[in-house]
Amino acid sequence: MAFAGSIYASAGTTVAPVPFAQMVEKADLIMEGTVVSSRCESRLRGTNEVVFTLVEIEQQDTVKGKAAKTITLQCLGGSVGSNTLEVIGVPKFKKRDRVVLFIQKNGIQFCPIVGLYQGKFNLRTDPATGRDFLEMHNGQPLRNVNEIGVRAESSQFFRSSTIGSPLAAPMSLVTFKEEIRLQMARQKSSQ
Repeated sequence: MAFAGSIYASAGTTVAPVPFAQMVEKADLIMEGTVVSSRCESRLRGTNEVVFTLVEIEQQDTVKGKAAKTITLQCLGGSVGSNTLEVIGVPKFKKRDRVVLFIQKNGIQFCPIVGLYQGKFNLRTDPATGRDFLEMHNGQPLRNVNEIGVRAESSQFFRSSTIGSPLAAPMSLVTFKEEIRLQMARQKSSQ
C-alpha cells in the first residue's frame, strides 16, 4: 500500500512520561551534538511504502555509550512529495539545532529517542551570561532533573511549589551532564 496524500496519527495519542532515572537507564547513547541535516525518504516495508526522516547529528560529546563523530537517526514519519506520515510524539529537528539526546536502538525502533520528544533537549545560550542551558520539549527551561517525565499538570504543581522563593536558574549543560553521570553511578552500584 502506498500512501496517497497526507496521513496523520490519531490526535488521542498520548506519550507515557519517562522519569529521568529511567531515561538514563534505557538509553544506549546519551550525547550532545548539532543537527547537520534532516531529510526524508520513502522505503519499502513489505508491500508498503513508508516515510522515514534521517537526521544527521555531529557529536560534540558523549556522556553514555560510544558514537562516531557523526550519527544518523532514523525516525518514522516525514514528507516525500505528496506523501506525509506524521507520528505523534516523534521530535522534530532543524539544521543547526544544538541538542542533548537520549538514544535507544537507533534503526530498530520507529523513533530512537527515549520517551519520544522527552529524550530531546535543546541547548540554548543565555544572552546575558553566555551560559548554555537546557530547554525541554515544551519550550520551558529545565531547572531540575525531577521535572523530566512529569505530566504537565504535575509540572505546574512542581513549579508553583517554589512560591515564596525565587525560581531556580535554568540548568546548565555542565550540571545536566553531572546529573546524568551521578545517575549512571547510582544505577551501577545498585546492580
